[in-house]
Amino acid sequence: MAVRGEFRIDPPLKWPAIKDSAYLANGDGAAMTDIILRVDAEESDTEDGIHTVITSSRVVPWTSAPYDPRNLLSNIKDLQAECTGHVIQGQMVLYDVEMPGYITRVILDEAGPREERARLVWPDGSEAEPLD
Repeated sequence: MAVRGEFRIDPPLKWPAIKDSAYLANGDGAAMTDIILRVDAEESDTEDGIHTVITSSRVVPWTSAPYDPRNLLSNIKDLQAECTGHVIQGQMVLYDVEMPGYITRVILDEAGPREERARLVWPDGSEAEPLD
């Protein structure tokens, strides 16, 4: 499946919350997750040398290549629990490249995390039959 979209974190996570997160990608990517924290580093020059501040304000798909995001909803729920004191909102849309018309999304808003499947509706208002 192709996965597109992102979740925003407000206020952004700071390094103490990022460094031990299961969603922080290392050289091989995050260990067995469908999402990763997008890390931003801001450097400033000080009289003692370079000072780096690391934050994360976005959650993105693990990869831009098609993959099987079977744990996406549970990953978002776990991340939300991990990030108390922060608001996470957004959506990721899943497009099945082998089944045209199969579109789902994982959304997180004020109503909480959930998965929704798109419905196909013909111009006359009738629904198309699911392909599965």
